[in-house]
Amino acid sequence: MQIRILPVGEDHREAVRALAEKLSQFRVEVDDSDETVGKRIRNAEVEKIPYVIVYGDRESEDSLAVRERGGEQSSLSLDELVRELVAKV
Repeated sequence: MQIRILPVGEDHREAVRALAEKLSQFRVEVDDSDETVGKRIRNAEVEKIPYVIVYGDRESEDSLAVRERGGEQSSLSLDELVRELVAKV
């Protein structure tokens, strides 16, 4: 798995699934379990998922909250994220 997307609330699940579809060239999964966001982030760290996208009210395709494995956090657009992933893969 290369990317895991975490919706903050139930309202974001539809947008997260659309985002996962746009990133389908990579190995993407959506974690919309009933755990807290913090617990889902920790689970992704334990499973060594390289990129975790937390998607809430403030996120859109122009500004995604991206967490790289190792704790580095950034705000990237969808295009910037794709370029970065393509460069690393």
